[in-house]
Amino acid sequence: MIIATLLASLSLLSNGSHATKDIPITLSSESTSYDGNTITFDKNVSVTHHIGKIKAGSATITGNTNEKKSQFHTLQLRDNVSIDIKEGTNFHCQYAELNSLTLTGLFSGTKNNSPVIYRDLYTNSEGTAIPIMLRSLIMNVKLFKPSTNTDKEQNSYVVNNLFAQNSVILNYGNDFTAFADKAIYHYIPRRDAKNSEDTFSGMIFLLPLSKSSLCRVITRDRDFINAKEMRFDTEKKTISCMQATGQLRLNASLNNMQFSAGTISWDTQQKRITLNKPIIIKQKQWGILTNEDKVLFNGAHADNKRFDSIICLGETTWSHVDIIHGNTHDVTCHGIMSIDQNSGTISFESPLENGSTPIDKQIIYNTTTSTVRADTMTIFCDMNEKIMTPQSIAIEGNVKIFNKGSLRPGDTTPVLQYAIADSVEYSSDMKHLTLRAQENKRVLFLDRINNMQMSANAIEITKNSNEMESIRGIGTTRFTFNEEEFIQLKEQFNLS
Repeated sequence: MIIATLLASLSLLSNGSHATKDIPITLSSESTSYDGNTITFDKNVSVTHHIGKIKAGSATITGNTNEKKSQFHTLQLRDNVSIDIKEGTNFHCQYAELNSLTLTGLFSGTKNNSPVIYRDLYTNSEGTAIPIMLRSLIMNVKLFKPSTNTDKEQNSYVVNNLFAQNSVILNYGNDFTAFADKAIYHYIPRRDAKNSEDTFSGMIFLLPLSKSSLCRVITRDRDFINAKEMRFDTEKKTISCMQATGQLRLNASLNNMQFSAGTISWDTQQKRITLNKPIIIKQKQWGILTNEDKVLFNGAHADNKRFDSIICLGETTWSHVDIIHGNTHDVTCHGIMSIDQNSGTISFESPLENGSTPIDKQIIYNTTTSTVRADTMTIFCDMNEKIMTPQSIAIEGNVKIFNKGSLRPGDTTPVLQYAIADSVEYSSDMKHLTLRAQENKRVLFLDRINNMQMSANAIEITKNSNEMESIRGIGTTRFTFNEEEFIQLKEQFNLS
């Protein structure tokens, strides 16, 4: 065994400035040779370097010479190379080139199951070390020594910048695995770090090589996202995606949810996913949802639920087919739509301006034969054998109902019934309808089919199995409108 000890003039970072020190590098191998400029070590190479402990099949040291002293600054390593910077932080590859002056490294692997592997540890706020592993065929690395570690010569360097390309795979503990063509990592010191020597902290960017390529992340819950670009913030514990599509699991009784969005932000600590416009969400039981602003998935606490609630902000359209009763539900909401898994409710709220809802911002609810406009709407649902069935629908606030025989695309059937109420409740099969008015107000119902007018405290409309209607007034009931009521109907529905 031949052992060589060399003194190399190295440039090290100290308190933000460059300081030159002569630091011994110890190398051992089974054979060595020197040509005046390059030293070559072969077989079972072991290196004790100021960057860390290194092992390889072979190594060469190159540099330049002058009259005073030889300066060796480039270390080339081949065959099963391992570099241990500190405990938990290491590289493994087939070829590496380290420059002690610039503190840079080039690492490369092979396609035959021998990629470059970078391992590190992220310590979370609870003090738990989360293993990080990044793999690719090529990595360019820039090291640096934090200013608080200048008095230490070993195991004090961290990865400052890293560029990886070709077949990139990122494993973040057991939380997720990401795939991309390129990865960029930039070290950012943690604001909450108890230990200033935390080596892994900052931003990771995942990128494709071409317009047709995508990045992909898969979570331990088997959720996945495909995107044109991904960004991981280790301190905020968020995943941000650009031009994304993917799939989320809900719970054991619900099918998976497919989605697309302009951007996605996944806060893994707060258990919240934010989708930004344009948004399309499809789910077999819930139907199809589109949104032009923002959708929030708020984290669940029970084991059988992935999300407590889904909140849609801004203009949202929701379409659902009740396969039990054969009814369709299409809702447009300009305010807030929320789906609450705990209570089994879907609610819609219109925005307010000066304490009231503008007419053009009311909820629009379309069924097969009617259109309803109102300020708020709540659908109470039941899950049965993986089917979401509305049990009842409550609609409130300046309710206006337009009924006609059919509502097919392009249908020109005239409206045949009109109604004004303060609240409306539909039964699950949509065959029973109750309209109510607040105190000192009246429900108004105009039926042009039967040439009937009705003014009452409340009105019940029921359809039998043959779709025949029966209409009943509750409380004081009149079968003709007074002048004020007739004017109200004309203004609300633009009647002549």
